[in-house]
Amino acid sequence: FTGSIQGTKFTNDLNRNGIFEAGVDLPQPDVTIFLDQNNNGRLDNGELQTPTNSLGGYSFSNLSPATYTVQEIVPPGFTRVTPVQPVTVVANQTTNFDILNIAQTPPTVTGSISGRKFNDINANGRLDVGEPGIPGFTIYIDLNTNNIFDSSESSRLTDATGSYQFNDLQPGTYTLREVQQPGFVATQVPAPVTIPLSTSATVPNFTNINFGNRRDTGSISGRKFIDVNANRTFEPGTDQPQPNVTLFLDINNNGRLDIGDLQTQTDNLGGYSFSNLPPATYTVQEIVPAGFTRVTPVQAVTVVANQPTNFDIANVQVPPPPVTGSISGRKFNDINNDRTFTPGTDQLQPDVTIFLDINNNGQLDRGDLQTQTDNLGGYSFSNLPPATYTVQEIVPAGFTRVTPVQAV
Repeated sequence: FTGSIQGTKFTNDLNRNGIFEAGVDLPQPDVTIFLDQNNNGRLDNGELQTPTNSLGGYSFSNLSPATYTVQEIVPPGFTRVTPVQPVTVVANQTTNFDILNIAQTPPTVTGSISGRKFNDINANGRLDVGEPGIPGFTIYIDLNTNNIFDSSESSRLTDATGSYQFNDLQPGTYTLREVQQPGFVATQVPAPVTIPLSTSATVPNFTNINFGNRRDTGSISGRKFIDVNANRTFEPGTDQPQPNVTLFLDINNNGRLDIGDLQTQTDNLGGYSFSNLPPATYTVQEIVPAGFTRVTPVQAVTVVANQPTNFDIANVQVPPPPVTGSISGRKFNDINNDRTFTPGTDQLQPDVTIFLDINNNGQLDRGDLQTQTDNLGGYSFSNLPPATYTVQEIVPAGFTRVTPVQAV
């Protein structure tokens, strides 16, 4: 004893009753209908399936009395609205189960507009290779085209590379403007951008909608030199230029060359230059060459728009440290009276005061260098400038000095 399930797969349910009505609703042919035995919502091997015919009809016959779940592979662009529910089969009866789909409303395809705010160094109205972006500028969509940034208008702030981007823009025509800043003159203003109405996901995104500005800048240049006569002013023929010295603009004034600080090398005439600098004050620092000291004070250097600023930097040579020597020896009891230390015969004299007699008066005075002999009778004076010295001692009681007092 078996039963069957049949029905119609349809769309465009005009009267919203969920039941197929011929002549009103639209049948959906070639849709795969299947009995979902394990209720996982997928068509698995072994599950009964059939395609709908030209009238949207389908049928499953010779079914044992039970409950079944009738599923479909929903066609692209449609959504099933008939609930997934148990369908009961009764012996020797046909159960009707219609399935309604409705067409999905295609999403509105949106576009984007992006570009860069750049320093048009050559003022030709184009973004050329090497022209830098300008951060911190406000780019906005001028909805009412009054050339004024209103609070209700969408805006973006250019990033470190001068870039900006507006996303999810509905089809329409957009006029982009920038909020000008002092010290800049516009050289490129983009035309309005039209995002077309489209149902295709391939609507173009509009890039390279750029804003060009010429920046009013100045420069710092000068000479790095060895100040031979120590007057802090470069004098040709007397002072010497210093090539290959690293100079940098110390942005955070920490006295070190950091990442992001502008730097340059002095040329073979000691010259250097920093150009395209916005009007401001700068600190020009250097990596001081070994053996030199900077004598030009570290100070603020003011850059004025469209003007060069000269700033020379003088170094002087550091005098080399003095070469020194030392005096050392042994204090001993000359047992065999030969005035030469004989190991095993003569005796070492520890704890004897030895001093350099600066004024040669034979006495230990304040300011005379002194030391004590160690347990082996040794003594030493180090870091002595080249000169002649008189080595004296405080002769221990019961002894007489036999080494002559002489210049060392």
